[in-house]
Amino acid sequence: MKIAIVGPSHPYKGGIVQHTTELAQRLSDSGHTVTVLGWQSQFPRRLYPGSLLPDDQPELPPYVDTRRLLSWYNPLSWRRVGRLASKYDQVIFAWWIPTLQGPIYRVINHYLKRVQTTALCHNVLPHEARPGDAWLAKQFLSHVGTILVHTDEQAALAKSMVKTSVVSCELPPLLPGWTTSLAVHTPLTQRRLLFFGLVRDYKGLDTLLQALVQVADVELTVAGEFWGGAAASQQLVSDLGLNNRVKIRSGYIPPEDIPSLFHEADALVLPYRSATGTTNVRLGFAYSVPVICSDVPALSDQVTDGVNGLVFRTGDVDDLAKVLNMIYKPHIYKQLRAGIPKIPVDSAWENYMSILTSSV
Repeated sequence: MKIAIVGPSHPYKGGIVQHTTELAQRLSDSGHTVTVLGWQSQFPRRLYPGSLLPDDQPELPPYVDTRRLLSWYNPLSWRRVGRLASKYDQVIFAWWIPTLQGPIYRVINHYLKRVQTTALCHNVLPHEARPGDAWLAKQFLSHVGTILVHTDEQAALAKSMVKTSVVSCELPPLLPGWTTSLAVHTPLTQRRLLFFGLVRDYKGLDTLLQALVQVADVELTVAGEFWGGAAASQQLVSDLGLNNRVKIRSGYIPPEDIPSLFHEADALVLPYRSATGTTNVRLGFAYSVPVICSDVPALSDQVTDGVNGLVFRTGDVDDLAKVLNMIYKPHIYKQLRAGIPKIPVDSAWENYMSILTSSV
């Protein structure tokens, strides 16, 4: 089958770029003819207060048949991609920013009358809402053949907005920097926790920092790109008197540096206030690290409380502090390490691709 994926690709960075690249390669390896229709210019600077902009070094080997044709400011490029995409059997749209993608994808989709279309929703609506998000999302999502989401919560949201067929499938693992030989590190606690990935308000780093005040002799590494800059978080660290216990590594983390971050950590902490799908839980498990997470379903559904991680009430500083202290009880830590599951990378991707292509 001929499949086009409209989405971000190298030289852009981030989890959605990695997902697009991995999906294209795996679909191709399974026998499909796949093209990634990517971006020359993906968004105006004011919509992205970070630095995950084009870079020469790819996170994953770039997919061979990638054509960087789209520019957010050039409607002629939207029409060109629409005409090109009309020659495929299926077009998969990577969706997460309605204010940017809504008008562009609507134009592309106008040319796809005889093509099976799928909106692959990393977020049905953004974590930080902008005026017009819901309206723009409805305008596009109501005109595709199928909507694929990664959690039941997102499925319910999509169904509340449009009548389009909605399918939910867990996001398959993306494990940058990981190989089987890097999966195991010393079981001895090192009294260091890890907060990893793109830092945005909804991910609750402030909750974790406040809870850390109540946990003696434990350090924290914060590693990742800060949305809007690290100044506010650095100020909070100082205000809380944690300068000697919190190490902030601000900026994009190359895949080759990821193993050492996890090997130095006793647990990965995900104090998110909301989530629509993340592979960070399984990234922690892949490195044999227990996961401490909020009870947001997209996270807590992947963690068995008391078996391979610990779950706390979302936004509750005292409850998180209690859980952070609990993990350092020797019998608890040993139990959590023993309960970490193996990550079924290939079978998860096979199931995902089967769902994506089954409606064609």
